[in-house]
Amino acid sequence: MAAVVFTVDWEARSGIAPIPNEEIAEAAAANPDVLIPFASVDPARSDAVARARRLIDDHGVKGFKFHPNLQAFFPNDRSA
Repeated sequence: MAAVVFTVDWEARSGIAPIPNEEIAEAAAANPDVLIPFASVDPARSDAVARARRLIDDHGVKGFKFHPNLQAFFPNDRSA
């Protein structure tokens, strides 16, 4: 049995900084037999693509979780 773990990046709307994606990836790396690291990057961030690439390349993130309702975007919006 395994679990996907992730945080939610909705700081732009909530004003609350998310748990760092790097912290999630670190915890998953310490328990690779049961935890699969995903990340959350608000697509409205100006550096969203760079963050995503760094999380994949440097931290072994396996996927991303987006939250259209919290992050205020439509899933079919090309800018996202």
